[in-house]
Amino acid sequence: MKKIIKFVCNNNITIIIITIMISTFVVYAAAVPAAQIKYSNSKTSQTTAKGALDELYDAASTNPFISRSFSTKYVGMGFSKTSNVDYTGDAGSGTYGNNLATKDVIRIPGTSKLHVKLTYATEASYDYVYVFQGEYTGSVTKNMSAGQLKTYNGGGDTKTTVEFDVNGDTATFAFYSDGSKGYYGYYAVVYNESRISNLTS
Repeated sequence: MKKIIKFVCNNNITIIIITIMISTFVVYAAAVPAAQIKYSNSKTSQTTAKGALDELYDAASTNPFISRSFSTKYVGMGFSKTSNVDYTGDAGSGTYGNNLATKDVIRIPGTSKLHVKLTYATEASYDYVYVFQGEYTGSVTKNMSAGQLKTYNGGGDTKTTVEFDVNGDTATFAFYSDGSKGYYGYYAVVYNESRISNLTS
C-alpha cells in the first residue's frame, strides 16, 4: 500500500511540473506578439534597441520549442545560414560542404523594410553569398549576375560582418560553393526594420 501511495504522489508531482512548464511556455508565446513588450538590455556592448532585439533573438533561436516560423511571425526576426553554422552563429570547427547551390527565402509579413546583419567567410573568387530583394526562383551559380542586391565572398578563415537594408518584407539568401575547400559560410539575422524604428522612437 505504501508503494502505491508513493507512486501516485511521485507521478502527481511530475504532472504538476509538466503542467507548469507548458503553462509558462504558452504565456511566453502569447506575450511575444504584443507591441508593448519592453526589451531589457543587460549587455553594455549593446546599448541600442537593435541590441536588445539581438538578445531576444538569441533566446528564441536557442529555445528548442520555438521554430523559425515562430520567430519571423511573432518576434519579428528571421535567420538564414549555411548548414554548418548553428542558430547562434557559431560554426565551431565545422565548414560548409562542397558543390552547394542553396536558396533560403526569409519573409517577415507586415514590414516594408528588412534590416540584415550578415557574417560571412568563404573561399575567395570561388564560393559566394548572394542576397536578393524578394523571392528569387532562378538557379544558383558561380559569378551570378541575376539582379542580386548584394554579393559577398572571400575572407577564408577571417569572418566579415556587414549590415544593410532590403526593401519589402522578403529577402532571398543564396549560397554557392565549388568542389574544394570550405570555410565558415554565412549567418544572417533579418530584422523587421519598422519594429526597430518603433523601439528607438
